[in-house]
Amino acid sequence: IRSLVKSFDPPSKDLVRALEKKLEKCRNQENNPDSEIYKKRMQEMLDEEDIPDDMKYSQLKQEQTARDEKMLGIRNLGSPGHRS
Repeated sequence: IRSLVKSFDPPSKDLVRALEKKLEKCRNQENNPDSEIYKKRMQEMLDEEDIPDDMKYSQLKQEQTARDEKMLGIRNLGSPGHRS
């Protein structure tokens, strides 16, 4: 194994930098502690701890409804009995 490892040349610095650049683009920025998205999400989580439970439930329900509508391509048409 040692002879196999020694037989390979190390990659060039330019190649390593190019690979690091590609990997950084692929990295999920929501899990990167250095990204603004991560910092914003963490701050929102801290802020949510200060919200009373009933308000938190209402907020989560609205967010879930918005995500569902976005995923399904549904517009909010008002109450179920409402017709346009």
